[in-house]
Amino acid sequence: MLRARNLLALLLGCACLPATANATQSARLHVTFTPERLGRGTTINLNAQISAPLGLAPSPLTVLDVHYPRDLGVATGGLGVSSCSPARLEALGPEECPVNSHMGQGSALAEVPIGPTILQETAEVAIVRGPQQEGHMTLLFYVNAGGPVSAQIVFPGMLLPGPGANEETIHIDVPLVPSVTGSPNVAVVQLHVTIGSRVRI
Repeated sequence: MLRARNLLALLLGCACLPATANATQSARLHVTFTPERLGRGTTINLNAQISAPLGLAPSPLTVLDVHYPRDLGVATGGLGVSSCSPARLEALGPEECPVNSHMGQGSALAEVPIGPTILQETAEVAIVRGPQQEGHMTLLFYVNAGGPVSAQIVFPGMLLPGPGANEETIHIDVPLVPSVTGSPNVAVVQLHVTIGSRVRI
């Protein structure tokens, strides 16, 4: 169970866009806990939002780093006791991964530029524990989008030491998702993820 011993501790987030991103774009990360009680099991809610000038789609999100206090216990809180392989997750979906590998869930909103029109697409997100990499715990993100760009995508996140002595980081590399031929890549504009003891399997 995740432990939030100090809910007033600072959580930092970094949403990174390609170097070609317009300077007028912005990225925000908002973090909440449910319930907000010291010393009790809690669920972390991450909400990321990327915005661009009206009528334009932002550049695709490529990296998301979330820094949090080490004593929050993401890696040692009893979540993700089992693991699921990326190949199994990609071929069969999160429903066929061990129940004890499930760590989170959420949703995403993307914008798909097609000519002068920007279409919006929603996708479901499931998070399961993956095999360790270089001694670090990994999270596998499964994104299932129905249309207009139908895709099932698996990409990893890794729990790493944070920038401070008492911090940890969830580092997520987000792959580029092609749109229709001749159009820019799909751009994620909103991401909501829940990690913790109140995740529904």
